[in-house]
Amino acid sequence: MRFLFVHGTGVRRDRHDTLFALVRERLADRFPGAAVDSCFWGERFGAALGSGGRSVPGLRTAADTDAADTETAEWGLLLADPLCELRVLAEAGWDTGGPGHTDGHDAADDPFAMPGARPAGTRVLGLLHR
Repeated sequence: MRFLFVHGTGVRRDRHDTLFALVRERLADRFPGAAVDSCFWGERFGAALGSGGRSVPGLRTAADTDAADTETAEWGLLLADPLCELRVLAEAGWDTGGPGHTDGHDAADDPFAMPGARPAGTRVLGLLHR
């Protein structure tokens, strides 16, 4: 009896070798004397990971990211949501005005002062208390 192991898509050589060893072992146990061969086609006919994997999310390390990439990502966020920075700061909880200011500093000295910017949750709670 003869078996031919053909791997699926996305399988690299090291993973193929591990899988094939397992398949060959299990088939040999079940079918003594059977020939078990492999058809590794990934490197020749499969897709290659080009450009060092730059298109794969999470594959690059922070050291691989340059300032231009970071700036481009920040601008991408602002294009998708022009109020992104204001939303982040509002959600961070920097309250800079009014009598409820409790940290003892003048609101005018706060570099994160954003008059009128409040998280949506605060606005909803205010409406519920009316």
